[in-house]
Amino acid sequence: MFTAGHFTHETRDHESDDLNGIRTNAVAFGKRQSFFAGLALFTVAYALLVALALLGLVPLVLVLAAALYPLHVLASLRALREGLTYESLIRLQGQYRAFFAIIGLLMLAAALLA
Repeated sequence: MFTAGHFTHETRDHESDDLNGIRTNAVAFGKRQSFFAGLALFTVAYALLVALALLGLVPLVLVLAAALYPLHVLASLRALREGLTYESLIRLQGQYRAFFAIIGLLMLAAALLA
């Protein structure tokens, strides 16, 4: 999850990094490629969490993370439609941070109720 967020962060800062000669993934490979790499890693994170829950390795309540995934994709598509601007990516980051805060609260609740 942290790596996925890092790709989004690099996408957000693409213009300033490029201007200052900072060679990030987004500068080296392009904003869209970096953005899609981050989204792919977020997809893996959601899928892994749901799989672990279904296998009984983490509390079953964490399958609810699957309900947040479509919201994450919609927020990502909105940022993409808006041209991956700094503002659209800041909004996306706020949204996916909220989604993972919810997942964290589910984990905490499951641990406290176990």
